[in-house]
Amino acid sequence: MRSIKNYAKTIPLLATLFFLCLPVGARADDIQESLPASILAHASTPLKETGKSTFRRFGLRVYVASLWTKDGTWDVNKPYALALRYTRGVSKDTMVDIVIGDIRDQNVADDATLTRWQGILNQDLPAVADGDVLVGLAIPGKKSLLFYNGKQIASLDDAALSQAFFNVWLGKTADEDMRAELLGKPE
Repeated sequence: MRSIKNYAKTIPLLATLFFLCLPVGARADDIQESLPASILAHASTPLKETGKSTFRRFGLRVYVASLWTKDGTWDVNKPYALALRYTRGVSKDTMVDIVIGDIRDQNVADDATLTRWQGILNQDLPAVADGDVLVGLAIPGKKSLLFYNGKQIASLDDAALSQAFFNVWLGKTADEDMRAELLGKPE
C-alpha cells in the first residue's frame, strides 16, 4: 500500500503530464501585438489593446478576449474592436445559441426580433477551431464588421443587433469580471 507521501509526489507529475497533453493553443500566452492591417484599415484610426480576459467553461479555457480602443478607454461612440482567440473548437450552432441566449438576457428585443437576429447570426458566424480568431469591429454611426482569421466575413447593418452583440461582453448583463478585465479595470 502506498503512503500519502508517495501520492503527494505523483500529483505534480500528473499535473505536468496533463498540461503537456493540452493543445498548444490552450497553453499559449495569446499575446497579440496589434490587430491585422485588414481590420485596422476599416477602423480609420489606430487601436490599442485596452484589456484582456479569458473565458472558461467547466474549467477549460474556450477563448481569450481582448478589447481594442483608440485611446485605452472604451467609448461606445468611438471605433473599437473585440477579438476572440479560440483555444477550443466551437460549432456554429453552439456559438449562435450562446450569443442569442446572452442577447435574450439583455431584454433588448422581442421574440420576433430575436428570431430574425438568430437567422442573421446563423448566416454570419462560423464554426471555430483552436487558434481561430474572430474580431468584431464597431464603427459608430456606420455598420459593424466581423472578421474571421483576418478576413471580413460579415457586416452587421442592424445597429440594435450590433449593440446587443457587443454587449454580450461589454454591456450591463455581461460577466462582471470579464467586462472589468476587458475595460482595463480588473477588481
